[in-house]
Amino acid sequence: MPACLAILAGVMAFGLLLTGLLAGAVGADRRRDDNERVSAAAARVAQEVQHRMGAEVSSLQALRNEMMLDWPIDVASFHRRLDLHTAESLFDSVAAIEFSRAVPEEALEQFVGRRAVDPSRASLGYPALDLRLDDADLHFLIDYVYPVEGNEAAYGLDLLLVPGRSEVTVAARDTGLPSVTAPLDLVQGGRAVIVDVPVYDTESVPTTLEARRDAFVGVAVVVIRIEDLLGPALDGEPDVLVTVTDVTGTDVTGTGVTSSEDRIVVADAVSDPALDGSGHEVEIAVADRVWVVRTMLAPGARASGTSPSAVWGVGTLVTLVVALAAAMMERSRRRTRAAALEVAEATREIQTILAAFPDMHFRVAGDGTLLGFHQGGNGPGLLTEADIGRPIADLLPTQVLERAMTAHVAARMSSEPVSFEPPMVVAGEPRTFHVRLSRLDHDEVAVSVRDISELADARRELSQLNAELEQRIVERTVELERTNAELEQFAYLASHDLQEPLRHVSMFVERLQTRYGDVLDERGQQYLGFVTDGTTRMRAMIQALLEYSRIGRSALDIEPVDVDDLVADVVASMGTTVAEAGARIECRTGLVVATDAALLRRVVQNLVSNAIRYGHPDRPPVVTITANRVGATWTCTVADNGIGIDDRFAERAFDMFERLGSTRTDSTGIGLAICRRCVELLGGVIDVERGVETGTRITFSLQEPQA
Repeated sequence: MPACLAILAGVMAFGLLLTGLLAGAVGADRRRDDNERVSAAAARVAQEVQHRMGAEVSSLQALRNEMMLDWPIDVASFHRRLDLHTAESLFDSVAAIEFSRAVPEEALEQFVGRRAVDPSRASLGYPALDLRLDDADLHFLIDYVYPVEGNEAAYGLDLLLVPGRSEVTVAARDTGLPSVTAPLDLVQGGRAVIVDVPVYDTESVPTTLEARRDAFVGVAVVVIRIEDLLGPALDGEPDVLVTVTDVTGTDVTGTGVTSSEDRIVVADAVSDPALDGSGHEVEIAVADRVWVVRTMLAPGARASGTSPSAVWGVGTLVTLVVALAAAMMERSRRRTRAAALEVAEATREIQTILAAFPDMHFRVAGDGTLLGFHQGGNGPGLLTEADIGRPIADLLPTQVLERAMTAHVAARMSSEPVSFEPPMVVAGEPRTFHVRLSRLDHDEVAVSVRDISELADARRELSQLNAELEQRIVERTVELERTNAELEQFAYLASHDLQEPLRHVSMFVERLQTRYGDVLDERGQQYLGFVTDGTTRMRAMIQALLEYSRIGRSALDIEPVDVDDLVADVVASMGTTVAEAGARIECRTGLVVATDAALLRRVVQNLVSNAIRYGHPDRPPVVTITANRVGATWTCTVADNGIGIDDRFAERAFDMFERLGSTRTDSTGIGLAICRRCVELLGGVIDVERGVETGTRITFSLQEPQA
């Protein structure tokens, strides 16, 4: 007995020592995993917040640019534009979109009079104008609001009455950039931030402070509910608390309040030193403000991985079991007997469980003799104890006998299960069964039978539905191809027929200039210039549309093309343009590819032309063309040192008539659309590279046809 106690004590001490070391290592690993989880959550939330806020500000800037291009803009046009924008899923997180007009004190009477006689406001749901004014020489009055319903109280409000609002409006006016308020409590409940984007009566933002103040007419405003903006970003980590705080140094509220509670944008919980110390912070820029995203593990949250307490519990339990087993070896016979009794009980439990399922189970000898069975509730036939020892060939229905015997032989020879699904008739009804045979020791085979009639019926119905769906897809594809062909023909004919009246307009404008140019004053001459420029640009757009519609109307002519020679021909054909711009074109690819030379020439010519047209004013254009091949795929990159394309506009760069905010009148905005059309006809893809610091990099990849 003393020896058993010594063994027990030694095993326990050694086991607990090992358990303590393992628990310490597990605890350290768990804390590291939790810190990484909180850090990753902070980065994800920060990226999502910045992305969603940036999208709303970009949408508002786009609306501002449209208003400036068409200024002055009336209330009906303002609502029509926003109907289009919201239909395109813009301003998803916005509670209201407004235009606040700058109105001097002396112009208030004229402001009120014009709105009193405007019938369009009543039709849009605007209430009677109720001005709420501050005592000032210049007022910022909310003139348009979208939607009107639910925001009627904002109409006619002077922003000078709202603490902190006029400071944001003035900041936007003077900088020409978006300006954001600190978090505000809304009267209708919840919290929000408000973004002001200045609107000027010029086509672009003036470059000097004095010019911006002179041209300022008001601000385009969005009211963004915090829960709508940030809700999706905060749902990804249920066990992580997220706090977003405005930490901008300037007190834009004008109230002198800078407490942390007033700066909180949204919070699951404010920072508490008593919480888990694994907090993480990420700072992000939101227009002219700075927000900090802080994350920490929620109190009581279940940490990731195995806990040290579990290791202690399991380790202690294992140590105790091993120690007891070592100390009680002499009692093995009684334990063996108890185990035998437990096995018998477990066998009875298994039989009870099997009896609750409808499947049939058999054990068959290698010679085909039935050794045992469990009778299911809906098998293909009933057996009795008298059937044990009989050949299964005498017990199986004739319609499945041959397949069953073949499967029995295959199962004896294979280490993998063998199965088949025979249809049978049971009690006068057609049924389908799944039969599975698995090899056992001692040249025996286990057989299970399950009724899968409902599953078989579902499979047949699914197969029929798939066939019908494939037929509908074929029909829709044919219809879509026919529709596309008709649209291309319509675009060709429409653009072709537009040239004739345009030629008449140009001809009569020239005659007017020739015959009556001397009697027109300077403004008349200017108007004639506008008409001439407009007809010239319209002719260029029609020609570009004709060119776009002709692409793909003829079959591809695949032939070997030397890329360097093709680029040299393109540069030679643009000799005057290249020389006037002082441009340098560099191309040393050394590639000969199998493609359609005409389509590839259009792509290269449009990309080089764009690179020269949108060159930087401070340096001569330099265009570099590189290419490489990997197997049957080759990639070409056209890079320049021009003004570049903002990453925000990269997705729209290849849309038709898209000039990405450019005011150049010598561009139709269809060149990149032609490039994409040509590349897609050649079976490739084209895209603008993001994150380029200088100029633009456009890459397209083509797949050479198989020989």
